[in-house]
Amino acid sequence: MVTSSSIAIPVVPQSPGPWPASPQSPQTPTPPKTSTQGPGQNTIESAPAVSTSRTTTSRGATSRTAPASFAPASTATSLAGPGAPPSPFASVTPLQPSGPWWHPRVGAKFQIILDRKANGRGVTPNLVPRDAEIFDLDLFDTPVEVFQQIHARGAYVICYFSAGGSESWRTDYRQIKAADKGESMKKWPGERWLNIRSPAIFDLMKKRITLAKQKGCDGLDADNTDVFNDDSGRGGGFTPPLNQADTVDFIKKLSKEAHRLGMGFGIKNAEDILPPVINDIDFAVNEECVTYGCSPYELIINSGRPVFHIEYANYRVRGSAVELKSWYPKWNSVTSAQIPQLLCSERNNTLSDGDYPAVKTDVAKKFSTVIKTLDLTSFAMYCDRSWVGES
Repeated sequence: MVTSSSIAIPVVPQSPGPWPASPQSPQTPTPPKTSTQGPGQNTIESAPAVSTSRTTTSRGATSRTAPASFAPASTATSLAGPGAPPSPFASVTPLQPSGPWWHPRVGAKFQIILDRKANGRGVTPNLVPRDAEIFDLDLFDTPVEVFQQIHARGAYVICYFSAGGSESWRTDYRQIKAADKGESMKKWPGERWLNIRSPAIFDLMKKRITLAKQKGCDGLDADNTDVFNDDSGRGGGFTPPLNQADTVDFIKKLSKEAHRLGMGFGIKNAEDILPPVINDIDFAVNEECVTYGCSPYELIINSGRPVFHIEYANYRVRGSAVELKSWYPKWNSVTSAQIPQLLCSERNNTLSDGDYPAVKTDVAKKFSTVIKTLDLTSFAMYCDRSWVGES
């Protein structure tokens, strides 16, 4: 059962309690669908067992100042950043989405659940909200039966997997050669960058994409492709270092394979290389672009592709209402009512210290925005202020 402000389901009384501690490691009815295939038209096989799961992270910045004021977007100046870095790639003309695979629609209601306690591995899945059109779930951890339940609703499944990183608990980890494992990912024990130039790594990812097809995934959420932008600045620790061109080539090959099998393909973050891959992806998944600058995603929206936009906050329930609180300690002055205004880009603010300026408010309204907790449980708040809690 869940608590909700707009969905007719039973309410579970909860004590307000203290605000949850921040984790040590930071990241109306649904309109008719317009996709080119129905959900779940795939061969089904059982999912392999795994020992743990990954949740996502913010990008780790903790030294920002609190916003000084909030002004209506029509009168305030937009967020200022140093501007987008120059692209080493030739200009690409965005084309409208096409092809005999799934194309999610712009503005579709989106939910992402990567916490094993909520995604159905060994427990009853908490597939909320009921009117979500798309669920982003872990490829390995989520049982086939959960995908079947989602398809039975007429909804769709995007399957999360780490395309550019090894995870020591995955069943195919032992297939990765030592030479193809790079430096450890900061803040993520058990994970290392992968040599995405290696034919063996691409072969491994082809197997994962085939597994996604067999399990019934409609699309793929490929994470950790931006090794060129790793925290150490050493391109994953390989010689020569992995660069943007390597990532672009890798994404194009992954996309081609996913499309060959009839699935949509998207990447998480990696804003720097969105222009050269715009015609290879069918959607983008983003974390915290309100903080880091959402302007790269205007290209995605204007090309007819959706942006599944995730922002993070802590929450607690008071009766039938929910209160939000920023997990950044220096933003404690931001009120619960102001947080969704900020994270849905309804009002301009001074939070950004990223590489990109803010996106226009009228563009941000087309994002599929969801406010989540850092551990990516089933809690979700939407820009219309509807919300669902944990089971």
